[in-house]
Amino acid sequence: MSRRLCCLALIALVVSSCAIQVAPQGGERDTKPPVLLRADPPDHTAGFRGNSIRLDFDEYVQLKDAASQFVVSPPLAQPPLIKARKKSILVSWDDTLREATTYTFSFGNCIVDNNEANPVADYQMVLSTGSVIDSLTVDGSVVDAYNDNPVNGALVMLYRSLPDSVPVTDLPANFSRTGSDGKFRISNVSPGKYYVLAVNDLNSNYRYDGGDERVAFTDSMIEVPVSGLRLRMFREVPESKLIRGFSIVAGKAAFAFSGPASGLQWDWITDSLYVNPYGWEWNLKQDSVTLWYRNQTADSMAIRFLQAGRIDTADFRLFKKAEKNQGISKKIIASDFATTSFVNGKQQRRMPFSVEFRVPVASIDSSRIRFSADSVPVKVPFHWDDAIHRKLSFFSEWADDRMYRVLFLPGAFTDLFGKANDSSLVEFKVRGEREYASLRFDLRQQQPGSPRLLQLVSDHGDIVREAALRQDTIVSWGFLDAGIYRVKLIDDKNENGRWDTGDLLRRVQPELVRFAPEAIPLRSNWDADLRWEEGK
Repeated sequence: MSRRLCCLALIALVVSSCAIQVAPQGGERDTKPPVLLRADPPDHTAGFRGNSIRLDFDEYVQLKDAASQFVVSPPLAQPPLIKARKKSILVSWDDTLREATTYTFSFGNCIVDNNEANPVADYQMVLSTGSVIDSLTVDGSVVDAYNDNPVNGALVMLYRSLPDSVPVTDLPANFSRTGSDGKFRISNVSPGKYYVLAVNDLNSNYRYDGGDERVAFTDSMIEVPVSGLRLRMFREVPESKLIRGFSIVAGKAAFAFSGPASGLQWDWITDSLYVNPYGWEWNLKQDSVTLWYRNQTADSMAIRFLQAGRIDTADFRLFKKAEKNQGISKKIIASDFATTSFVNGKQQRRMPFSVEFRVPVASIDSSRIRFSADSVPVKVPFHWDDAIHRKLSFFSEWADDRMYRVLFLPGAFTDLFGKANDSSLVEFKVRGEREYASLRFDLRQQQPGSPRLLQLVSDHGDIVREAALRQDTIVSWGFLDAGIYRVKLIDDKNENGRWDTGDLLRRVQPELVRFAPEAIPLRSNWDADLRWEEGK
């Protein structure tokens, strides 16, 4: 019996020694951030000559998102090294700090404790290599020059002189970033005059590089302190150069450019008779062009582009019909064209019935197009909307109580590759007047006489209606879809009928844009009457 008891005791001892150790449960979650015990050098030290900072806390700490959270203003030529070591944060750098300059080391929320990641919120350290700590400020906001929306995350920089070249090579004297509301505040600025430059710094180099980066700037130097600056950010028109040429399908190639290139000239290197070009088709931004050509067995293409003294060459292999025909049939089938004027399956009133073809149409036989209204034949005139003949419009005074039918008989259309359409029928009704809204808008200008563009803009940013004006104006816009709209006013200084962007080196600001204070909700079968006194 005693021997059995000894065995049981031994088993119990082994089991207890192998049991998983579990921490005591319960207790409140730690929500307290680390407490700074000592900073070397102390915050707001003047006459600083070192090249490192040490911060000691009351508990173990780590870094979180330091690459985006930790910044130094003015920036150093090489980013400083920041690391966590037990209960300390260590910052070091190799650059020599500027003389008589106040530096702000902003840690954001990157210092957190080890257990619960509680941050030391918005911690900053200010040091000066001079005898005083600079304390002046610059604040304001950055908005998109085209739509007036606040710009989040823009880098706002101060320069002693405005850069005279792009890319900008100099580092700024001070900087800050905008919040989600577009507002910024630059602190610890030394007395003097500055140019202000704001960029969406895509490559995080604290410089404006042009290209896809956007920029905003002040017209002249400002003397600090200053409050309430409003900077309008824009993307400059990039230099137009060829990015690449490529084959899409047999008979169709495209060329992409870095900017608008509609004014360029081209010269064939390949024998053009061999390719047998049909026509060119530009996109809306004018930075891409499609070349349609008839010889679907051509295997290569080479073109030289000339613009503003620049020569670019595109030389590439073409898809041949035998290699990649993407299922092209011998006839124009229903999927080769589509109606583009329907909303919720109904034809837009007072708009043409529009058809868009996938491939340009080389010839049309109008006798094989049959329109009818409630089975009664009607004649509907048409015209092409583009030079390449892919967009066709039919015009009529549509009635909202009738059923329309459009029959495209075989052979009505023949595309550039010689394919003719098969029979196709489209039936539609027209949206009734009660499905639309109308707006009467009374504009009273601050400075009558200047050329302006008045635009009605949808909540998606699309221009729905537009009018050019110089004086106080009352405009009436009918047949509007229900939705939320805004009224936009553009200073069209060059009277070209569109908004123009700015140019940093030429010191040209983008054309000024203003919006009416309130959005306009429109409902179906509803007439709105509004007045805007500019400046109020």
